[in-house]
Amino acid sequence: MSIEPAVAWNFACTPDWIDPRASFSRASIGRTHNRIGTLVAVPANAPRPRFHLVTGVSEGLLIEPQRTKLLL
Repeated sequence: MSIEPAVAWNFACTPDWIDPRASFSRASIGRTHNRIGTLVAVPANAPRPRFHLVTGVSEGLLIEPQRTKLLL
């Protein structure tokens, strides 16, 4: 007997659809490359999908830890 997960967090398979139960937070605009390799801006609090620059294949979401600038 196997138990299926309630939520599948495999973002690489479905980069155009993110489960609405997921939440993202970022205080400013982020940047990422789209499927054709163009650098695009992503609004605050929105997921940043990551694509291979040459092939355009989805690599999942770009997730970074929170950081604080020590030197201004």
